[in-house]
Amino acid sequence: MKPSLRFPVCLGVWCALLAVLARPDALRSQDAIGLSIADLPPVEFSKQVYQANPGPWGDLEYYYTYLEAPDSLIDLVAVPSQQTVWRFMGKTPEEVKALFNDLQLDDRLLAELVERSIWYINDEEVRVHPTADAIVNLPMPARQSIFAVLRQWEENPFHRAPVIIESANVREWFADTGLSPEVAGTIESLSYKMGRSLAFSDVPYVLGKITTDAEERSFMKALTRTRSLILRLKVSPQMDFEQVADYWTAGYKNKDILPILESVLRTQGVERLDVAHLLPPTPRKHLYTYPPLSAGMSGRYPDCFWT
Repeated sequence: MKPSLRFPVCLGVWCALLAVLARPDALRSQDAIGLSIADLPPVEFSKQVYQANPGPWGDLEYYYTYLEAPDSLIDLVAVPSQQTVWRFMGKTPEEVKALFNDLQLDDRLLAELVERSIWYINDEEVRVHPTADAIVNLPMPARQSIFAVLRQWEENPFHRAPVIIESANVREWFADTGLSPEVAGTIESLSYKMGRSLAFSDVPYVLGKITTDAEERSFMKALTRTRSLILRLKVSPQMDFEQVADYWTAGYKNKDILPILESVLRTQGVERLDVAHLLPPTPRKHLYTYPPLSAGMSGRYPDCFWT
């Protein structure tokens, strides 16, 4: 049996990266090095380099990048059905109809959603198979309301764990993924707000619009995309080496990184060091990696395993 499309719900690499920047003997807050989720600027995916706040960690800068699951795992993923299904577990037909009535939809769209021919009803649930017209024309507030209800149940995997577009810019997020402008535009039109980001749940509908195997594969891979960052330490003779070394070695408890710090400082023309070289062995081993197939032998991949 192939693994499910629903890869682990991952925070960006930087989330865990900032956490391990704290000394092991004194865990600091998430803005320990001058960065926090709220402080990160809106992303325009480019080669722009951002400056972090200075501190005992030294002079840091970072830039954004995107990560995707490797081809070896994409090859093992079962392509989901193209049939969109909304499963209202434990709900009665009257309750589902009341939900639709409260959405302030126009009469035509409301009539499509409450049409019983697209419903499947039993004692355990109400399944609604929305038409393509209903999926496309559902206003964003209505989409948010329906999907917030569907998110309660694991029987709705694409709503419970939607694709999160952290930059809130769909076309930038899916740039260079092999998706056609038409497919990217469809994803954009079906995305909905979730906090400061956008979310996307209509995977089956978009699969039905894709016409080639190559683009289908690109789409499946793009769904695993997550935003990450590369963090670098600026090194110069003017830096407070003792303070920086004390921070990154956790008070000289992890002296293994001192040789590379000292070497970079002595090397002319080298002004930056990737912080990955300063991390302890375990986070350094997993940084920017995706869980191997063996990590999912129990049927579930680890959560937040982009780190």
